[in-house]
Amino acid sequence: IWTTNTVAFMVGVAQFAGFILVPQYVQEPSGTGYGFGASPLESGLFLLPMTLSVLLIGLATGPLERRYGARALLVCGNLVTVACFVLLTFFRGSALEVYTASALLGVGTGIAMAALATLIVSNVGRHETGAAAGVNNVARTLGGAVGAQIAAAMLAAGAGADGLHDARSYTLAFGVGLAAAVVATLLGPLLPRRLEGPTAAPELPPRAAPGLTYRR
Repeated sequence: IWTTNTVAFMVGVAQFAGFILVPQYVQEPSGTGYGFGASPLESGLFLLPMTLSVLLIGLATGPLERRYGARALLVCGNLVTVACFVLLTFFRGSALEVYTASALLGVGTGIAMAALATLIVSNVGRHETGAAAGVNNVARTLGGAVGAQIAAAMLAAGAGADGLHDARSYTLAFGVGLAAAVVATLLGPLLPRRLEGPTAAPELPPRAAPGLTYRR
């Protein structure tokens, strides 16, 4: 299941890079030539399509998994995330494009999170599901921490004396999310398939009740 955990890491990189960069980008002054001069409240509205998409796609993921399988669904979700970061990296000149990218990020990461959980649970023994799911969640969270820091470093490197960032620094920062989404997609063929049958937990020897002795 190392591929599933690696994909979870990359999904976290892309997901949190989007969370951090989109509000920062739209709050840049319009005088920069690329920012929208949005207020903190308005910048939160740019994340609203992402939130709604995660909610709606979560309701549809179960039937889609039963029909197409978690493996195929995860690849599709990562492709949607790639489309999101292609927009943010190269085509982010209008508010509509940023709103569209936000919605795509919600769809892509929403599908990926659900599919990752299914792949982990279906490819380990019953007695290992808790540990395996926990490690997978940690991998995604760790990817989010790494992705956010790399994106922030890209922005900081492009900051001027006035504290404003140039457009190229945002291109590089969004490119971090794009690279992570591409790697996650390319790992798709290496993802494990569902086990043929469930693996039973090891049987424990019977224990005698306290205060009782058994005679042969």
